[in-house]
Amino acid sequence: MVIKSLDIFLFLSKQHDFVSSKKIAAHFEVSMRTVKSYIKKFNMQHGKKIIISTNRGYKINPQCSVKNILSQENNEYTGVSSEQRRKYIIKKILMTHDNPIDVFDLCEELHIGYSTLMGDFSKLNKIFSPYEVTVSVKNEQVYLHGQEKKVRKMVSNWIYNNGKNFFMDIYQLRTYFNKVDIDGLAALMQSFFVSHDIYINDFGFNFVLLHLAIMIDCKKNNKNVTFAKNNNKISSDMDNHLCELLCMKLQNEFAVSWDKADRYDIYLLIKSNTIISYPKSMKELVNIIGRELINKINLYIKSIAKMYFIDLSNKSFIIPFSLHVRNLLFRIRENKMISNPMTMVIKTENPIIYDIAIYVSLCLKKDFQVDIIEDETAFLAIHIAGEIERQNKTQDKLNAVIFCPNYLNITNYLRNKLMINFGNQLNIVDIAYNIDDLNKMSYDILFTGIKLPSAYANRSVVEIFPYAIENSLGSIQDAINNVWKNRKNRLLKRYFDEHFEKRLFFSDIPYNSREEVIEFLCNNLKLLKYVEKGFKDNIFQRERAANTAFDGIAIPHSVQMDAIKTCVSIVISKKGIKWGDDKNIVHVVFLLAINKIHVRIFRKLYESLISIFSTPLMIEELKKCNSFEEFKHLLV
Repeated sequence: MVIKSLDIFLFLSKQHDFVSSKKIAAHFEVSMRTVKSYIKKFNMQHGKKIIISTNRGYKINPQCSVKNILSQENNEYTGVSSEQRRKYIIKKILMTHDNPIDVFDLCEELHIGYSTLMGDFSKLNKIFSPYEVTVSVKNEQVYLHGQEKKVRKMVSNWIYNNGKNFFMDIYQLRTYFNKVDIDGLAALMQSFFVSHDIYINDFGFNFVLLHLAIMIDCKKNNKNVTFAKNNNKISSDMDNHLCELLCMKLQNEFAVSWDKADRYDIYLLIKSNTIISYPKSMKELVNIIGRELINKINLYIKSIAKMYFIDLSNKSFIIPFSLHVRNLLFRIRENKMISNPMTMVIKTENPIIYDIAIYVSLCLKKDFQVDIIEDETAFLAIHIAGEIERQNKTQDKLNAVIFCPNYLNITNYLRNKLMINFGNQLNIVDIAYNIDDLNKMSYDILFTGIKLPSAYANRSVVEIFPYAIENSLGSIQDAINNVWKNRKNRLLKRYFDEHFEKRLFFSDIPYNSREEVIEFLCNNLKLLKYVEKGFKDNIFQRERAANTAFDGIAIPHSVQMDAIKTCVSIVISKKGIKWGDDKNIVHVVFLLAINKIHVRIFRKLYESLISIFSTPLMIEELKKCNSFEEFKHLLV
């Protein structure tokens, strides 16, 4: 159950006597430690003991006015927008799964009336409509209706679109680690990676920053962070040298002492987030953590995919997560738990991700007979949320594979150079050392240092000589651009039937100005109940901010992403439409209506339309289209 400090205050305000932490914890289904932490936080926020504590339990200080405290309390729900309220309702519904919610309890939590809540439900039903999912109230209980698969798909999209990346923000990290100079640590890491020509992307950098901050914080608080003892060796003398150098810099800068296990953990941390992965295969991972544990983790990941529609099967997640779980089990058995300064914020800001972590914790408890504390569960949540953020940040990159015999470490050199020069465009997802391995891999683009069989002639293959890659930068960029163009074509084809339809296609309508065309298209969408009344005003507001016409096409859209249904209206004009002034004459109009749940595809759809239809040749072809069927045939 997700609670706030104010929830405990409201609960105690209704009690006439002292209430034990055990009873409070049972009421909110949290630990007694969480209760004590929230009460301490609440008293600190108000600068005095609002909630008093004795050996009999907790009680509201009789000298304090409950009404005054509520008026002062600046919490998540008081005075917030309807949008923020709806986000909380969605979170509440998703967190309770199949259990109904008492409608009046929800009103009390949000400090709103019944009619206001019903209005929020009406808006949510429009947001959920693309999934054919609805919210209803029966016998004072709130229910979520819809096919199980569609409900889960909605849950997945909500997690991806609304999960806060708080732990990946350097500015936020400052507030969590008051004994660690986060800016100094970031500067030290940046200098180290640059001086040793090590590539690391923004996500990896912040992930390493977070974990090093946790290790340093634990050391400074005299808490044991030693992970499982092992006989694993650092892969090379160079790796060992770099690891020792970084450990020495950290030790000197932050006055901490690293033991052998700490050094190996730092080594794995760096290896897992820079361009050189560890271990190199799942087989090596099995050798490190054992077949039983990896089988269990794979089962957990499959269950999470079914329950939440979240795909955690990527090797870049499984390897570090599995090593973390192995070390977690060791710490539990050795009674060496470590604290997590971000537990509370993870629970409250990312409740569904924390819910997934709780699921993993319960699985581990069942399979290995261990009890996992909240702080350790929060570490699991960090790994899960980190993978979701990685997916969000890398979804717009091309997946690349390198195929090259690993002679004199040539593949690592090639990978390093590619990531340094094209890291903002490519994800190096794997390395193949033989044809059999290559045939099992999926990718957008393949880089190789050898001649491939003719069967690969129709694939996106870039042949380069690894030690002269600087001479091939131009051809590599051309190859990347071609793959992007083909991907955008596939994107439009993939979403065509979902977002394009005959009722939204018009050829040679009797209007020749921007205002008339937008008015006509918005009225049609309103008639079809795809948009609400204010949609047209938002379209014109966007047009006033900046003209959406260029190179013969116009793509008007609202900045609010407030459509009931995501769709594209199309106008083909042979004679042309004056779009704002005499200089802008367009022959094709794509008016986008985007629902918030599809915000992730908006930019892709927008860029695809521009890329495919903005050429003079394509516009001439479009002008010949007199029907929706002809338009679809031209594209698909």
